[in-house]
Amino acid sequence: MDCNGIFIKRITLFIVITFVLSLGNNEIEGRLIISEEEEDTEFETQLKILNKPPVKTIHTEWGDIYDCIDICKQPAFNHPLLKNHTIQMKPSKELKYSTSEGQNFDAPMESCPKGTVPIWRTSKEDLTRAKYLSSPESTSNDSNEYWAGVEYSKSGETFPGASARINLWEPHVIDNQSSSAVISLRSGTDSQYTEMRYGWTANRILYGNETGIRYFAYWTADNGQRTGCYNMMCPGFVQVHPRYPLDNRISKTSVYDGVQWKNEINVFLDVEGKKWRLVRHGNIAIGY
Repeated sequence: MDCNGIFIKRITLFIVITFVLSLGNNEIEGRLIISEEEEDTEFETQLKILNKPPVKTIHTEWGDIYDCIDICKQPAFNHPLLKNHTIQMKPSKELKYSTSEGQNFDAPMESCPKGTVPIWRTSKEDLTRAKYLSSPESTSNDSNEYWAGVEYSKSGETFPGASARINLWEPHVIDNQSSSAVISLRSGTDSQYTEMRYGWTANRILYGNETGIRYFAYWTADNGQRTGCYNMMCPGFVQVHPRYPLDNRISKTSVYDGVQWKNEINVFLDVEGKKWRLVRHGNIAIGY
């Protein structure tokens, strides 16, 4: 996630809506693809960075484990670009969005104590699955990938962010299938780009044959060739909300020819400090 300069070149819509922009030159790098012999060592190092000593541990009814970590000691601050970073709890300027009051789609989860934030407890198996999904070979067969959307392109314009009301479905996926609805911010060409995504996904690889859908984030600084990170599996995202994590389950989903559930997701540039902020349900600031 780059905080050093934004110039958006064009917009593309995929699934729900995909935005394309330039993120500057100081991308935050994640994992490098390494030799098999070094993998265990790399994973052990990552796990020490990601799984901090908790103040409290929350076990959800879905089987998730979240550790409540001191907000100033969360994994994001292991990144050198965030050294001596001052946490900004709220945007410098409140933006007006429509709200979804009374419609909470997140699976029930208790709040972390004051001064702490919920961080998914990562396992070696989580890192192994995420590394495969971030690798070029996992997306090398484009014939098995399907997109739906509308594309709009216009050079020379600058856009401060993206907003979308996303219908919440629970698609049936099997084996190594996945289905997602996302906002995606991208810059560069088709062969060389940087990208950030946020939305919901049903992904049996990423979440270990889990059924149901949950929120997820992904970014790459070089179209997945060497960098790439899902959720908080590498430093970069600063969690600020004590109850709503980046990647929690969604409990209410739409029914064909029945009740429809939607959530508003906003990703926008907070000009002060140049932070890309994530807001769900119209008014719940998750982090940046």
